[in-house]
Amino acid sequence: MSDMTNPVPPVNHVTSVPPSSSKPAASRDATPRESTILPPGTAPERFPRQIKGHSESRSRHTAFTESSHSESVNNLNQILADTMTLSDLYKKYQWQVTGPTFYPLQMLFDKHCVEQRELVDIVAERIMTLGGVSVVMAADAADITLIPRPPKGREDTAQQLSRLMNAHFIVLEQAHTMAHTAAELGDNGTADLLIGDTIRRNERQAWCLKAHVLEIPVSLPISPDLATPHFPPAPAAPLRPRRQPPAVNP
Repeated sequence: MSDMTNPVPPVNHVTSVPPSSSKPAASRDATPRESTILPPGTAPERFPRQIKGHSESRSRHTAFTESSHSESVNNLNQILADTMTLSDLYKKYQWQVTGPTFYPLQMLFDKHCVEQRELVDIVAERIMTLGGVSVVMAADAADITLIPRPPKGREDTAQQLSRLMNAHFIVLEQAHTMAHTAAELGDNGTADLLIGDTIRRNERQAWCLKAHVLEIPVSLPISPDLATPHFPPAPAAPLRPRRQPPAVNP
């Protein structure tokens, strides 16, 4: 009996592929985008708008009202701008001081500049704690500071000390008023910062500057006779008669 098997159909190794478009599927399904070509003379908006202004405050870490937050943030930003300006003023005079007191004043100005920059970080951190945005750029600080801008050139030592003293008085006057305001609002953290850091540090620096200020006003004109003192000549001592040697007997 013959073993008959069904013939195996030949295997077709060529798989038929349905016709497809030459474009990728992602490009076919994507919606057409708007043209990014701008009209001539217009610049693209490279930077997004600010998401929060430096006068706004939103914080949940403190236990007083949002209006108190805003007032404290505004006051601290004013102190921050003046402190940044005072720090730059010390750095300017450190590089431009001259005269016989050059070395002690340069060391003093450098020390005070470092202390003011430390105070900048302390005030800025308090503003961020209250949920505000601190002033950072020098141009922004120059717009709101109350300290007069010095000239670009070099000033004499007396004028440098006078300008620094005036800047300290401006900061101290504001800090005293703002500390009372913060205490009335219940913002004890801001009041403590203004009293313990701002007021005490500026009072000590102003005291060090005052030690270098002359008691005589430097703005008064000096008489030419006093500019170069003339001392009268000392009276000539009377000449003593020369002692004659004793006579020798022959």
